[in-house]
Formats: sequence, structure tokens, C-alpha cells
Amino acid sequence: GELSGFARWTGQAWDLLPAPAAGATLTSVRGFAGKLYVGGYFSLLSGGQKGVARRNTDGTWTGIGAATDFNVAYPVKLSVVNDAAGPGLYIGGLSWMPDGVGGASISGAVLRYDGVSVTSPLQAFAAFSNGGAGSGRGVVGEAMEFDRGDGPAVYLSGRFSAYSDATTAPLPLTAPARSIVRVPQSGELAGHVLELGSGVNMQLDPNTAVSWVPNMLKVNFDGRDQLAFFGHVWGGGGQPSYGYVLFDGEHWTINPQRVTTPSNTPPFLAGVSAQVNGVERLLLAPNLGSQLGYVTPGSTTLTPYGPAGVFLSGARQLQFFDDGTTGGPVLYIQSTAQIQRLVDGAWRSLALANFASMLIGDLGDGPRLYAGLSSTSGPYGLGVWNGTTFEFLGTQGELPRSPTTLVIHDDGNGPRLYASFEGEGNAAGQPLRRIAKLEGSHWVPLGEGLSGGMSILGLASFDDGSGPALYAAGDFTQAGNLPSKGFARWRRGSWEPVLDINPRFTGFHRNDLSLAVLGDTLYLSGMFSDTGLRPAGAPTNISTNVIVGENLVALRRCPPACFPDMNQDGNVDAGDIDYLINVAAGGANPSGVRTDLNNDGATDMGDVDVLINVVAGAPCQ
Repeated sequence: GELSGFARWTGQAWDLLPAPAAGATLTSVRGFAGKLYVGGYFSLLSGGQKGVARRNTDGTWTGIGAATDFNVAYPVKLSVVNDAAGPGLYIGGLSWMPDGVGGASISGAVLRYDGVSVTSPLQAFAAFSNGGAGSGRGVVGEAMEFDRGDGPAVYLSGRFSAYSDATTAPLPLTAPARSIVRVPQSGELAGHVLELGSGVNMQLDPNTAVSWVPNMLKVNFDGRDQLAFFGHVWGGGGQPSYGYVLFDGEHWTINPQRVTTPSNTPPFLAGVSAQVNGVERLLLAPNLGSQLGYVTPGSTTLTPYGPAGVFLSGARQLQFFDDGTTGGPVLYIQSTAQIQRLVDGAWRSLALANFASMLIGDLGDGPRLYAGLSSTSGPYGLGVWNGTTFEFLGTQGELPRSPTTLVIHDDGNGPRLYASFEGEGNAAGQPLRRIAKLEGSHWVPLGEGLSGGMSILGLASFDDGSGPALYAAGDFTQAGNLPSKGFARWRRGSWEPVLDINPRFTGFHRNDLSLAVLGDTLYLSGMFSDTGLRPAGAPTNISTNVIVGENLVALRRCPPACFPDMNQDGNVDAGDIDYLINVAAGGANPSGVRTDLNNDGATDMGDVDVLINVVAGAPCQ
């Protein structure tokens, strides 16, 4: 055989050894089960076995009994791992042909060899392809065993953007990943390949339609409030899922089953919970098709719900509402074309209009249904349903486009309706940039508004412990007169940047973001790069109340002591202590900060003691 950079140390000198084949280039060597194995670029004389070989005691080389192939662009990597089945030799960088020479090749596979036979727990892809078969060959490299505290797992690394879990039935589920996955070796998910992320796995086709964008909605299901994620959702909490995933703030509920929809489209776009004969149901709106379905807690079986409808595709919201004319709450669905409701077993359209948003909210006069609309004969604007038709709210012509997001927020002066929209309008000579508040019959700007971008904005009212604020998230580049990349809040009459968001895609509607409040936490979800998130100078303690996951950010409410900059000068020092002492003595609080730091209902020397400790370096409690 030909020598090819392969040798062994005898204790006194190097002994050159023949390579498995002429011209071989070796990239990895491991001892396994008393034998020496090498990986690299070569073909054995026996034919059909390439890239990996075992050295026999007589100095000859043999393969592992499986048809394999290599790609010179990717190094073959060998690893020895003790997993649940015992010692195994993991081989990355090879294609595998389980049907023998000439059979279908499984490219991007990682192989597990037990000394007798070959199996493959994972197929890696260079790119993601809408939950179908993936695109291009990924490369799996090293493998190792590690226990992070929840049981032993085999970790697989390499260069891949998606993977297929060979254990998933009836079809392999392709899920996004970032070049590392784990395979638990014990527990309920033993043997399944899981992504590492703590957030939501999403993938958006660059050519996707507007209605396919990610959508996060709050639902009450399985006895508790949860966030439901829809659209191109392929996993949650590091576990593969299909079409939707639920999160209650601590635990993820996945949907492991494929449903009968085209593989290149997300199956569900919106949902809402319902009680039917005492049984909880999660109603799911399809992306394509005309039939709603539902699942019950613990079930993955999709059961049809209600009759088929013409405009059910492309749904953004499902809500139950009683307008006083239907004898109780009925189901309303808002799609990009219609708002329909299910009455007496039939779907009925509310009006001949295009609807960009829907909100059921209470401004103090009871729940009402509001909608961003543009009728075939009228201007863009906001309407309220009176049981028969939509009454126009505000002054016609002030908004440049139909409101795409509606929210009710109370800044301390009572609840008001806020709307976001695309473009720039004008109200009483004042420019309206992407967001406005309805005061009486006119839309009022929020400072200089939000500048840049054309996506649907996420809006939410939330108090992070420093006072109520209206949060906005999207593709804007400026909030008021301050640079702000995608996430800001309107508080005490001015804009404050929160985080810089780095989107994964550019272009119309690919940067749409969702905001929702669950318990004491504000969640932001969408297609952004979590590795690039950074504080944008907001007066919040980012290190203590922001938690980042895959396509998901959690902004937790902090106690008042987490916001110790009393005089709002950008520093936490003795000046803040003096400020609080003055307020405790009955003085003014011009910055409007929360001063009851120990939450006992009064501002006194107990709060000053808390602040002194925080200024001295104590953690916020």
C-alpha cells in the first residue's frame, strides 16, 4: 500500500504504515472496540466502501460493511461515544447508501457503527426547505457525550442549517438548526434529535406570501394562559414541532405530527381556545383550505370544526365575541380579505371590505369589535361594529393606510385606541408616522412617530416596573428623534429605544414582529437574529430582565429597585439617593419614577435603605 501521512509511535521511533488505498488522504483516526479506524478521502479495492476503514491485525484494511461515499470538500470525522446503546463509532462527513451500491444515497448523514452494522440518527442539510426535504448537503462533524443536568445526551456538531430526525414518523421532520444538535439518551425523547435553542424554530421562504408570516397569539388552553406560535414554526424549546407550538412561560407543548397540507406551506396561521361541552379545544385556522380544525389537550389529532368557509385562508386572528345580536358569543375570524363569524352553523361576512386588523377591546363602555378597514368605496380608517355595520371612527383621510395593528393602552389618562399603519399621514397639520392615538375624532401623533420600514408592527401595553408604556416592534430605524432599530416604547410622552433587532430577512413584510404579554413578561417574536440583539440605551436593567431565545425575547417585569436611576441622569449614584430622600420627605417626583422600592405601599426611609444598597452594588430584589 501507499504511505500517506499515517504512522504510529513504537516508543522509540515512528513507524510509517500503509494507507487503506493508494492516494488516500486521511482526516481522522480513532481506536474503537480494539481496532484502529481512519476516515478520509479514499476508495477501498472492494468497491462501494469509501471514506472509512478498519485496520486488521495483519495490516490489511476493510470497510464497515456499508456502501458509503465522501466529498473532498468536507473532512471525514470519527468520534467514539458511549450512548444508550453502548459504545459506538460516530462517523461524520460521509454519504450513506443503505440499499447498497447504486441505491439511494442519504447525503449529509451521520453514521453510527457498533462494530457490526451501520445506522444513522440524523441527516443534515446546508439549507432549509420549508419543512420538506431540506436543500443541499450539510456536514456533520464531531460527536460527544455530555450531561447538562437533565440526563446524558449525544451532541453532534458540523456545518448545517437544518436537519431531519430519522425517528420521526410518518415522515422525517426537517427543522432549522445552527450547526449543533443534541440526542437525549434517556427519558421520553430518548433517541430523538433536538435543536438546542430555548425559543421558537422558524423558517421563512424568501418568496413567501404576506399571510405566511410568523404570528404569536395569547390563548387559554389546557387550563392556563399560553402563547401560541403559528406560521413557519418547526420547533419550540429545542424540540421539533410542526405548524404551531405552545409556551406557558416554562414549558413547551409541541405538535409532532404532520398534517395533510402541501409541504412547502405552513399549516396554521392563527388559533383560539374554546370550551365545547366542558372539553377544552384549540381551534386552528389553516393557511390553505377552507376548513377550521381543533385539537384537545394532549392530542395531536386534528378534527374538523364548523362548516367550510370561502375566506378562511390567510387568517390572522380568531376571537369569540358577543355583539348582542347572536344570543351569545360566536366565533369571528379575520383574514386579509374578510371578517366572518359563525352564526347558526354558517359563515357570514360582516361587510364588503378589506380588513387589515381586528381587536376586541374595552375602552370603558364594554367590549367592542374594532377593525382596520378600507371599504370598496371609502377611505382607510378604523371602524367599530354596531351589530349591523361598521361605524367609522376618527376623521376620514388622516391615516395613509388601513391600521394593521390595534391595541388599547392606558398611559395614566384613561384607555385609548392606538393604531399602527404603513406610511405617513397627516392630522390637523401634524405628521403621523406609522403609529397614532385616537383622541375624540382625530388621530394624534406620538411625538415624531416611527420612521423607516413597511412591515406590520407589533404593539403591546406593558409595565416593566418603571411605569406603563406602549411597546412597538418592527422594521423602523428611528423612534421619535432617536435612532432605534426595531424595538422601542412610548412612555411619559417620549420615545425610548429598547433593543436593536437584527432581522434575518429584508423586504416587504418579512420583518413583521409580534408582541404579547403573558403573566409578568412581555414577549417579542419574529424572524430576527438573537446573537445580534443588544441594549439600545433604554433605562432598563438589561442584564436582569431580558431573556433571549431563538426568535424570541422575554422582557420580564422587574421590581422598582431594578430601576434605581431616580433622577434619570443616566447614572446610579448618591444623586439618586438624595432625590429619593426628598420624595420620601414629601417633595416632588418630577421624573415620575416608581419610588416605593420595597413594595410596602409607601415611599419612606425603608425605600431609601433599599436604594442605598443597590447603589452600593447589591442586586435588585
